[in-house]
Amino acid sequence: MSKEPQNEPPAGDAPSSADNVVSVDFKAPKKNKRAPLSEKDRKRNVEKLDIFRQLVEQGMVMVVMDTRRQGVQVPPRFADDFQLRLNFSHKFYIDDFEYDEYGVRASLSFNKVPYYCDIPWHAVYALNSQAVEQGVMWPDDVPVELQDMVDEIQSEQERAERAKTFQTFEGSGEGDALPEEPEAEDFEINTQAKTRPALRLVKDDVENNL
Repeated sequence: MSKEPQNEPPAGDAPSSADNVVSVDFKAPKKNKRAPLSEKDRKRNVEKLDIFRQLVEQGMVMVVMDTRRQGVQVPPRFADDFQLRLNFSHKFYIDDFEYDEYGVRASLSFNKVPYYCDIPWHAVYALNSQAVEQGVMWPDDVPVELQDMVDEIQSEQERAERAKTFQTFEGSGEGDALPEEPEAEDFEINTQAKTRPALRLVKDDVENNL
């Protein structure tokens, strides 16, 4: 998961070469009426929405998604990308930037060309904060092509949890116990601190809460 985000911050309005030319985006999509969500889907979506809201209030957020999922609307060249990364930020000052229990939407810039993107939450499997260098991943939503990466992260978490059950003593054992490592809330870890933000895996326990 080392690819760069495909969109860039929108540039300022460039002067038109002809004042009498009106540009019309005939590809602008119609905003279809949203179908009601099931209770399970609503809880899952609200979980992602709440985390996204917290992160985007701190700065730019990279949303990682599988564009093959139903309802995703991105430029056609990314239609089969199972790890597309798009950046969202209030500092982009995009008029139609919005997010709710259905997903996140905005007209993003791709090679200086705007395109209205509609990303439903069920297509999103990771959120990375550029401001605080922290990330959240939903393993159950990760594409099968990336399952090895999820297994690696989960193994790191399991080893970290097992390590907490042991106490280490200095030298002959007569000294005081060494300070325990700080507990990582909700299994938050950093497997590659120099290359990617710390990831917190969110297990799917929606069914148990119904």
